[in-house]
Parts: sequence; C-alpha cells; structure tokens
Amino acid sequence: PTDLLTNRVHFDFGKATLTHQSILVVDKIKTFLNANPDAQIIINGHTDNKGSNELNSILSEKRGNSVEEWFVQNGIDMSRIHVVGHGEDKPWMENETDGGRAKNRRADIEIVFVK
Repeated sequence: PTDLLTNRVHFDFGKATLTHQSILVVDKIKTFLNANPDAQIIINGHTDNKGSNELNSILSEKRGNSVEEWFVQNGIDMSRIHVVGHGEDKPWMENETDGGRAKNRRADIEIVFVK
C-alpha cells in the first residue's frame, strides 16, 4: 500500500511483467491522469545489481515499456508518457540482501505538469 503513495511498482526477478499489486498502483495513476489532462508521466525503470550492466540496462527499459504499454492499452495517450531505463545505476535500497534487491526491481512513475 505504501507504493500507492510513492507511485512505485515492483517486478519479479528477471521479469518485466506487471504484478497484481503493480496494476493496482498504475490504475490509481491512470485515474489521476484522466482527471488531469495537463499531467504527463515519466516512467523510470530500474533493476537490482544481479547480472551484467548491459542486461540490466535492457531489462530496466523493458520494465518501463511494460508500464507504458499498460497505460496506453488503458486509454492514456502515448504522447503523455516518457520512459527512461536506468539499469542498476540508481538503487533505492542497498543491493546486499535479497530484500534490498527486490525493492530495487522497480519502476518509479513521476507525475509532471506541462503548461
């Protein structure tokens, strides 16, 4: 439930598929976007530090694209969405434990307003 406040969705190891919990988060953001047509989102995809930098870069983009695809399939215009893959470069938690790595397998969704 805290993720509903932080606009963060998590992924299973090595995957870019939205989980049930992630869909609850993005659905709330979709409702907000529908009510605020001037709002856009930036989806920042991330990974933990397992695997090579190259694979993590690709996976982080896939995670961002997966979130973008969900929004587009649910009526949000693609022009309102920007995706950035960060790989393992911006951990949210430490990568020394399974729990920390699990929290780093995520996409953060920033809401921005344009005039």
